[in-house]
Amino acid sequence: PAMKLEKEVIEQVIEMFNSNVTTSFLRKWFPNVEVRPLELRVHYMLERSIGDEITQETEQNYFIVLVSYAIMFLYIATSLGNIFSMVTASFTLSLFGICFVMASVYVSYCFCGLVGVKASLISLEVIPFLILAIGVDNMFLIYHEIAKVPSQHVNVKVAVGLRNICSSITLSTFTQILAFTICFFIDIPALKTFSITAIVALFFNFVFQLSAYPAMMALDLRRKQKGNADLLFCVKLKPVMIANYEPGFVQTFFEKTWSRIILCKPVKVLTFLIVASLVVVSYFSISRLEMGLDPSLPTM
Repeated sequence: PAMKLEKEVIEQVIEMFNSNVTTSFLRKWFPNVEVRPLELRVHYMLERSIGDEITQETEQNYFIVLVSYAIMFLYIATSLGNIFSMVTASFTLSLFGICFVMASVYVSYCFCGLVGVKASLISLEVIPFLILAIGVDNMFLIYHEIAKVPSQHVNVKVAVGLRNICSSITLSTFTQILAFTICFFIDIPALKTFSITAIVALFFNFVFQLSAYPAMMALDLRRKQKGNADLLFCVKLKPVMIANYEPGFVQTFFEKTWSRIILCKPVKVLTFLIVASLVVVSYFSISRLEMGLDPSLPTM
């Protein structure tokens, strides 16, 4: 309440100053001067201003983050299962997969706050999208590796699938954590804060991806064996053979349609020309790249 009152008083004082300042004080030197508003805009910068800006930016980005996660949910749902079948669809699995990614981001923020790591704009704005990209990639790898195991036993499918993919995910996560650990030694406070938060988020994402997500996938496989509809679990339909791997809509499109288009000779030539043109344009445009950061903060 005290901080809120402080901010309201400061804003009211500055607003009164901005609206009441006129040229009347110039009459001491120029008697015939016309009295009119100076239209000054005075802003404040206090110890609490950075914290207020972080809060404001975070609140403004909530909608963007939610929309991004919603789009990725739809993409995962259309890629993992057959969206035209109520049994083999994977909307529930995709929803929980996105929730696990969001949980890893949330837990990382809570843990950093617990150990005294301060939040920064870059960590609050970048970490959710960084972990989303890595988490979705791991979900695809785990799902396809487990689904390709030719077994009707759920425990065997999950165990064999994790045995085949866990080493790759562990190695890639270790490499990512190592990269952010190296960034921690760069003497930039904002970058250090971002690196610590990213390391913690990657660790919790790794834990959730190799524990909660496979468990949820095992439950989803048992649902398919029993023939229960996705999302509407009380609806009983025809059971499916989980030993048979059924590619999703996106994978089928790229295998049967896009691969034929991209491998045509005219398309190959066109692709090469486009890539070469982009490389040349980028080479001549990189000299116009301005270095530096904008130190200004938006008006509150």
